[in-house]
Amino acid sequence: MKKLFILLFFIGHFFTNHAQQTNSRTYREFNAGAAFLNEYSISELGDIMVGLSYVSGKQNYFSENFFFEYQAGIALPSIITGKVGIGATGKVFGGSIGVRVFPTFVYGQIHFRFQKSQLNFSAEVSPLYNYNPGNQISPSLNTNAIITCGYQWAIEESQMKWGKWLRNIGQ
Repeated sequence: MKKLFILLFFIGHFFTNHAQQTNSRTYREFNAGAAFLNEYSISELGDIMVGLSYVSGKQNYFSENFFFEYQAGIALPSIITGKVGIGATGKVFGGSIGVRVFPTFVYGQIHFRFQKSQLNFSAEVSPLYNYNPGNQISPSLNTNAIITCGYQWAIEESQMKWGKWLRNIGQ
C-alpha cells in the first residue's frame, strides 16, 4: 500500500509540473452513490449502503484535452475521501480513470460537460475487497464496488484554499 501511495505521488508530481498552469480548473463536487457490501455479489443486489460526498478538486491540463485530477473532501459513511486520476475531455463528453485513495478503489468515470459544470457517473471496484487483517474493516470499508452520480461546478482558484473554505463554514 505504501508503494502505491509513493507511485501516485510521483505520477501526480510529474503531471502537475508538466501541466499548463494557465489551463487548470478548480471545482467543488457533490456525489451520491451506492456501495455493494462484500457479503453479496453485485448481481444479487444484496446489502447496499448509500453514500454521499462533498469534495474540492483541481484538474491540471497537460495538453489541450488531457488532464491530471485530484480531489479530497468529506464523505459518509467514510468521513473522508480522496482520489487521483488522469483523463481526457472534449467539448461535451469526457472520461477519466484513477485510484480513490480512501476508501480504496480503482475507478472509471464519464463526464458530461456544460458551460461551467459537469455531470459525472462512475463505477469503482476495490482490489482489496477480500483483504481482512484480523477481523478489522478493510481499506475498502468491506465493500466490493460502488457506483456514483455527481454534479461538479467550477470555482475560482481563491475559493479553493482550505483555510478560507473552513473559515467560511464557521460563519
